[in-house]
Amino acid sequence: MATSYVDVSKNLDAKFKDVELKYEVDAINNSISNLLTIQKGEVPGRPELGSNFSEFLFELNDAITWAGMKAVIKNMIIEFEPRITLTDISFVPYQGINVVVVTITYVIIRSGAQGVLSKTFEV
Repeated sequence: MATSYVDVSKNLDAKFKDVELKYEVDAINNSISNLLTIQKGEVPGRPELGSNFSEFLFELNDAITWAGMKAVIKNMIIEFEPRITLTDISFVPYQGINVVVVTITYVIIRSGAQGVLSKTFEV
């Protein structure tokens, strides 16, 4: 059985005029992961959706690049993920292979539960 990240059995969400959002960690992690991989302008009818995270491809794997990545993640979460409060963004670099593991830690507003998403990116 496929996993559903929205609850279509209920009424529309009043704020977003869309199906009601789910508040489980898996659903939120999937949403954040999708937002990081979707380029702004890529979704028809929603040009603001996503991030410009790919601009960091082939950049130096250093603190300056991580600061830019952190700013993109923060702005993206503030704009598109109203279910959570961001608590931390950390980076573990792998210099020899130009990879960084980004770990995003957050609190789900409705339940107070903590969620963590770790994702690997080439830089």
